[in-house]
Amino acid sequence: NEAFRRFATDLVLEVVKNYDIDGINLDYVRAGQVCYDTTCRQQYSDTQGRNLMLDLAVHKVNNVAFDSIVAWQRRAVRDLIAGISTEARKIRPGLVISVDAAPWAESVLIEGQDSLAWADEGLVDTVMSMNYSPVIDWSLLRGLQDKMKRPEQLLIMVGNYDGEAPAKPISRSGTALLNLVDEAAAFHPNGSFAVYIYSLLTDEQIMKLATRKN
Repeated sequence: NEAFRRFATDLVLEVVKNYDIDGINLDYVRAGQVCYDTTCRQQYSDTQGRNLMLDLAVHKVNNVAFDSIVAWQRRAVRDLIAGISTEARKIRPGLVISVDAAPWAESVLIEGQDSLAWADEGLVDTVMSMNYSPVIDWSLLRGLQDKMKRPEQLLIMVGNYDGEAPAKPISRSGTALLNLVDEAAAFHPNGSFAVYIYSLLTDEQIMKLATRKN
């Protein structure tokens, strides 16, 4: 929906224009689902030359249908990212633009998320990979990083908590968080990392992180 993309872009630009910010972070940006109302069906037919409802019915077992939906979704999400990036940097040159993403997850493909391509294209400066589990597949992430034009654009965002909804998450120990942070920093060429989530950050975690020398 082009009108929605305009609305979302204008919302971000309002912040860029009116506040003295260093950057903007687009959290887990993606389509969320596949639109299949009348307008979307027609748009899909016009751009892809295919029947959206038929492709949705078979996309889990038909690679051609899957790839077609992914391409259609990616185009729309990329247009949103490109609009925000281009217009925001005209207002505030040097603005840092980051995205929280899951470049390792197949589930986001059909939702149009293509974060590493956005980085390679220069639309975003940093991709923060959301890796909140206690054990992280570093070899998988390294493989993704190795394919990027600028590997330093991919950094790892670790979790400081255990558990997911509907169970109530609890804060990890400071030692557990420190170990994950050290691994994430070692992964990045410049030692950069991120931690999620502020509401579960404890004094013990802060004290452990304060022991890091860099």
